[in-house]
Amino acid sequence: LLMFACTTVTSIICLNTVNVKTGLDTQKLLLLNLGAFLVMFAMSGFCFLTSCWFDRSKHAMALGGGLSMFFLVATMLGLFGSPILPSIIRMDKLNYFNYVSLITLFDPISILDGTAGYLVKFGIVPELVGRLALGSTAARLDPVSAQVMDKWMELAEQRDLQALLDCFVSVLYGRDFAEKFGAFIKLSHQDVTEADFERFIILGKSFDTLDIYDRLEQIHCPTLVLGAIDDKVLTAQASFEIAQKLGCACYFYESKYGHCAFDEAPDYKQRLLDFFTQ
Repeated sequence: LLMFACTTVTSIICLNTVNVKTGLDTQKLLLLNLGAFLVMFAMSGFCFLTSCWFDRSKHAMALGGGLSMFFLVATMLGLFGSPILPSIIRMDKLNYFNYVSLITLFDPISILDGTAGYLVKFGIVPELVGRLALGSTAARLDPVSAQVMDKWMELAEQRDLQALLDCFVSVLYGRDFAEKFGAFIKLSHQDVTEADFERFIILGKSFDTLDIYDRLEQIHCPTLVLGAIDDKVLTAQASFEIAQKLGCACYFYESKYGHCAFDEAPDYKQRLLDFFTQ
């Protein structure tokens, strides 16, 4: 504890002394040191447990020290399969090692990004999400969705903005909504830049590997799935299979609404409010 206290104080002094512009502030630095301490404390707990359990030091050191070394090696291997690495150098199979290492519970990326994911891993918040609503979404792409994505990527790579916007409006919205607001939607997106195209293509291609269906069982909170019968992007079947996997409530909007039923349906927000205030 004293070692981490000294390290924390020294790092804070250096951060406020050295004139270097970074995204790191004192709060994040404190959380990083806290996370590192909790990991060390947990691993020390394993070693202490084995020393209490066995009456021979060789057994205690073999199991306690062996687990600590395993966690360290697994973390190093898992780093090369981590989603944060570019796909060109990432080895996806090695990502499995991230699920068997205690050190994985230390999430510096979440701390630096300012998200709350690290709180759950710290054990500070046992259940961060009380209720969950999933609207017009999918756990994996089906052939219909993949075809739509491929068409969007083709038009984006050709930099054919007008054709891309026409395709957007026709598949994202219902016919009545598209006829009423389609021209305005297309007009409001005329300032698309080259960087916007590049980001859109990167995002679109990332859907090729989307498949979290087997991980849906990790969702334990009350969930509501909202879909649209005539969703041409992420189909009604995609919403139904999520609801079926979770065993949760599911509501489908009629065929006059499209993928963006959340913009079109007048009762969409009220339906969400009713669910979250139950």
